[in-house]
Amino acid sequence: GALESMDDDAIAGLRTLLVERVERGDAADWGQSMQTLARLGGQEARELLVRKVGEGTMSERSQAVAALASMDDPEAQGSLVGLFRATEDPIHKSEVLNALLWGPDGAPDGVLMEALDSGDPSIVAQAAAALPSSRLADGPERLRALLEADDVSVRSAALSALAQSGDPDAEELLRASLGDEAVSSQALWGLQALGTPGAREAVLEAARSGESSLRGQAIGALASDSSREATEVLIEGLRDSDPSLASSALAALSGRGTTAAAEAIADLLSHMDADADDPFGMRSQAAGALQAYGGRVLETHRDLVESVIGDLSLGAFGDDGDGHGEEFDVGAMLDLAAPLVSHRLPSSID
Repeated sequence: GALESMDDDAIAGLRTLLVERVERGDAADWGQSMQTLARLGGQEARELLVRKVGEGTMSERSQAVAALASMDDPEAQGSLVGLFRATEDPIHKSEVLNALLWGPDGAPDGVLMEALDSGDPSIVAQAAAALPSSRLADGPERLRALLEADDVSVRSAALSALAQSGDPDAEELLRASLGDEAVSSQALWGLQALGTPGAREAVLEAARSGESSLRGQAIGALASDSSREATEVLIEGLRDSDPSLASSALAALSGRGTTAAAEAIADLLSHMDADADDPFGMRSQAAGALQAYGGRVLETHRDLVESVIGDLSLGAFGDDGDGHGEEFDVGAMLDLAAPLVSHRLPSSID
């Protein structure tokens, strides 16, 4: 508001003052000074920012690039395009490209095409992410081609972009990429983002895959899917032959807040041998989840939950080293904790 109320002479004076302070290196806040210069505009401010991009410290360079990108000035964008084409520093080039791609007007088509054809995987991946919002006539074809790139980061970026591209074949292409172990996780998240019935079914199928790595990635993706179908698949996952995946399924179910999930966790806990190897602490994880659920499910299995938590409590708090633990009232602890955890779960569990 203050800048808008200043007349032209005052703006020119402030611009000159800031330029001099930045040139001398005594600006109190580089970022703020450069952003203010960008708002003031003008050739003097633009030329200073361009110089700082080329000559400043890494921090000054970043701040100058951001300031140039925010200027409502076609010549400022032209300066960024020139910097993108001239710099040999890959980090600097990536920074300038990012400013161009996500600036107010987006990158010119020529820059986007140069980035896609650059051969530098990090630059190509950045450009791929911007293809869904680009004006390139052959954007969809280029995006599909990148799914076959040798570099994993490029394929991953292309899959992320594909889910947002509106391509009618996106679901099919994302499904096909589930077989590429290097990017299958990205394909799963892309399918979830797509949200079509077929895409959701593909994620559910992946959670039942014979490939443990894909199964684990799908279980992780289903943690954010609250549908009945996803809950059923996660309940199946509690019995996974891979204990790390069973633990992941338990973690995903623990935040569900449904009776079906709570009963499945209670059933799991009731069938777990206290003396069996439990590398991922699933007994304590399950008991803690039931404690948090509360209500009828906890009351039904209260003795079991108290037993598990009691074992843990004696080990953590009451054992004096001679096997004589202090008396510990687990039931009282559960009653005390109930008000503290009840707000975390829906009240429908009773």
